[in-house]
Amino acid sequence: MQNKKNPAEKLFGAVPKVICTGGHDVDIEKATVPVDREDGVVRVFCKGCGKYLPITMNGAQEIAKNAGAELPSDFFGVYFESDQCVFCSDEREFKGVVLKHI
Repeated sequence: MQNKKNPAEKLFGAVPKVICTGGHDVDIEKATVPVDREDGVVRVFCKGCGKYLPITMNGAQEIAKNAGAELPSDFFGVYFESDQCVFCSDEREFKGVVLKHI
């Protein structure tokens, strides 16, 4: 029988889906604090599982495009909010995303 795992799954193992309970409230300070990853520019807060996910500029552009939002020139006081994310959605994608300004 052939092993059909993708290369990342072979190297790191499968990441189990996080339970999407919904109803999580954003902590504005956590959502808007500067991203501590070198390539990260902004965070996504998931209302489904409560995670705060740093994303790159390419990721921010793709999410903004899918949300029909225009990215600001400065990410200070800005974050994305989603109903579900890559960890808790069955399709492993962001759903119901909006760009929030504080």
